[in-house]
Amino acid sequence: MFLLSNTNPLHVDQARLNMGERDFARLRNCFRQFYLSHEIGMRKPDPEIFKFVLEQNDLSPGETLFIDDTLEHTESASDLGIRTWHLQVGRDTILELYQKLT
Repeated sequence: MFLLSNTNPLHVDQARLNMGERDFARLRNCFRQFYLSHEIGMRKPDPEIFKFVLEQNDLSPGETLFIDDTLEHTESASDLGIRTWHLQVGRDTILELYQKLT
């Protein structure tokens, strides 16, 4: 599981402040890789950011699921052959994710 987030240093600093260093580190450790746009110099929905993550991790687009709450981001990933789920915050549930994967 990977995190790909459009962020800037202020976002990360605020998350660390809100969560505390221990919980922020626990969050970060949930992911194999933690990609923050300001650190890699690319932003969603630019196709290059998706290509970068795929190449860095030797991932096949058709075997990769990208979940995002911004339709423009999922459309861009889908154009590259990546499976996508445009998450509707407050409406979609983890059970729906399970159904999409089976």
